[in-house]
Amino acid sequence: SLTILNNMSNDIEKKYLEIINNLDIGFFKGEFKGKLLMHNRTLNKILGIDPSKDLTGTSAIQFFYNPEDHEKYNEELMKNGHIRNLITKIKKINGDIIIVEINAHIVKNVDREQLTVEGTVIDRTEKYQIEQKLKDFEVKFKLILDNSTDLIAFLNKKFVHEFINENAYLKVLGYSREDIIGKRATDFIHPEDMIRISKTLKKGFLKGKFSDEHRVKHKNGHYIWVETKGNFIKDNGQIKGLIYISRVINKRKEAEEELKKFKSILDNANYGVGIINRGGNFAYLNDYFAEIHGYKTNELIGKNLTIFHNDAQLERVMDLKKKLEEEGSYNAEEVWHKHKDGSVFPMLMNGITINDDKGNPLFMASTTIDITELKKAEQKLKEFERIKIPYFEAIESLGEVKKYIEKVLRDGAYLFETKHQTKDGKIKDILVNGQAISIHGKKYIQSIFRDITDIKKTERQSKESKEKFSYRHNISIILGLVFSAIYLIIEGLIDNFIFRNTEFLFQDIFTTDPHEILMHLIPISLILFSGIFSQYLINAQRKAEDKLKESEARYHEAFDRTTFYKDLLTHDMNNILQGIQLTVEISSLEENISKKLKESLESIKNQVLRGAKLVSNVHKLSQLEESQKSLQNIDMCNVLKDSLNFLKKSYKMKKINVKVETHRKSYLVKANNILREVYENILSNAVKYNENSTIEILIRFSEEQKEEINYIKMEFMDNGRGIPDSKKKIIFSRGFLEEKQSGNHGGLF
Repeated sequence: SLTILNNMSNDIEKKYLEIINNLDIGFFKGEFKGKLLMHNRTLNKILGIDPSKDLTGTSAIQFFYNPEDHEKYNEELMKNGHIRNLITKIKKINGDIIIVEINAHIVKNVDREQLTVEGTVIDRTEKYQIEQKLKDFEVKFKLILDNSTDLIAFLNKKFVHEFINENAYLKVLGYSREDIIGKRATDFIHPEDMIRISKTLKKGFLKGKFSDEHRVKHKNGHYIWVETKGNFIKDNGQIKGLIYISRVINKRKEAEEELKKFKSILDNANYGVGIINRGGNFAYLNDYFAEIHGYKTNELIGKNLTIFHNDAQLERVMDLKKKLEEEGSYNAEEVWHKHKDGSVFPMLMNGITINDDKGNPLFMASTTIDITELKKAEQKLKEFERIKIPYFEAIESLGEVKKYIEKVLRDGAYLFETKHQTKDGKIKDILVNGQAISIHGKKYIQSIFRDITDIKKTERQSKESKEKFSYRHNISIILGLVFSAIYLIIEGLIDNFIFRNTEFLFQDIFTTDPHEILMHLIPISLILFSGIFSQYLINAQRKAEDKLKESEARYHEAFDRTTFYKDLLTHDMNNILQGIQLTVEISSLEENISKKLKESLESIKNQVLRGAKLVSNVHKLSQLEESQKSLQNIDMCNVLKDSLNFLKKSYKMKKINVKVETHRKSYLVKANNILREVYENILSNAVKYNENSTIEILIRFSEEQKEEINYIKMEFMDNGRGIPDSKKKIIFSRGFLEEKQSGNHGGLF
């Protein structure tokens, strides 16, 4: 019976070992802090050891990567009698580090004093790596969510928010997690966008995704444009929810609105605008461009530009197209076009290329204007050049007039005096300021006439007065000499009679013959008459000079009085404005003033600056009539920078975006300080007459060469309402005055 029991015990032990060896997890039994007593083949595989090798008698500590982990393992076993799901690192036989999960307990043997430990070892390296990757991904995903400016959200099947990236919602819309979670997405969409987005979602359900642009309500009450892209989450055809990402597109929407405005301007422009692709096919053209050729706009989209030209014109057109591709632009080129009915007409064209971000040309754009009437005018001018000038010819010889014209054309400008005859036959003195100008390669003379008849009349009177005085003075001298000579002759004849016959003269005068008495009186009378006549001439001259001096004195007095009042007004106005500014600055130093009052004081301060600038401008403009401003080298960019700084200080309450397009940092020109006044006047008008919440101003510098002279062209563009076409001709006429409720307004020069 003992033998049978032993055999049964051996069989059980074999089956036990077989079961242990077939486990897919490592099994071990060993002494507590001692040697290994038993193990299965799976443990060998985990340790990277040949499964047939027996590890009995080896120490367990050699397999722990960190001896401290082995100590903690023993301490926990001793303390609790078992250890559960311990994750630790162990070393394989080849030195590789793996992650294992150990479960063990202490077995108390009655027949042995040494405690034994039984346990299992499971390789968790792959699971650990996956979990670690998931943790890393979660960390990175959280970083993305926390730092993303896009709105990310998960909605359940009822379109109720269950998750959002709170940081983005706070930053973009001002909402916290509590403000959003549990609320429907439609609670935040603009009412006007609801119908459209509902249709988008229905279509998106069929496709599994959707995209839409709509407005979302900010916590402060205003709306923000967003572009939303989302995906539906389905299970067996049933919606479980959706995830979406929304991106703010306010600036893009504003840009689109601006593009719409500019497109509207181009669509209704009174000049042609066309855009072609590199193949020469029209991508855009406005009504003017189409109608001037006899077409409708929709007839020309996609058509080639050759539709506007015949064979004779195409060579010129292709040369310009090539120039545009190589140089990027061309200016003021005369090109003949073909009408739909076959007739031809001239147009003046400017062209530019539209490039991508890398500078590669995408499109070519041109602006055109029909110059048929201009060509007719040029022809009439040529005919006029062959006609004599009757009014000039009536006063001066045609040769003199031609000399004037030749001098203007040679020197570029010439100031001279001439005479004109009015329709009623009166002769007028005219001061002519002639200047040579060039239009489309043709030279013309632009003349400014000023009537100086009164001035010349005064000059002539002064000259005549001086001539009369000189004449009278000379006559008096001659008469004096003549009379003196006569006197001397007579004196020689009667000397003896007068002085030697004194007795006869005084004693017998009443008995003397009358003829003899007359002979005595003639020399005396002649001398007296000569003196009186000379004195009369001197008095007449003095009166003329006194009148001229009095007239000049009154003129200088009036001029000085005007200058005095102007300077006095400027000085007093500046004193008043300085007093206001000082009061505002003192008030701003008070500590207990409200934010609103501070803003008001700042606004007053800015208006004072504008007032001072206005006074300065008036004073400077008044000086233009008094003296010629000297020109000097001035950097246009620096002057513009100062003007922009003044503009922003003057309109701090306005949102002004200014963009300056220039290829150079500086442009040196011959100018004076009036240049800044011109800049500030244009920029100020761009702000004052602009009703948009954001004022956009584009300033573009470009360089042109005409007649071998370099010019700098500046263009100021803004998004203001502009001037109606019906009023432009009137407003830009010199001296225009229009009655308005607020007073008279001078025309633009």
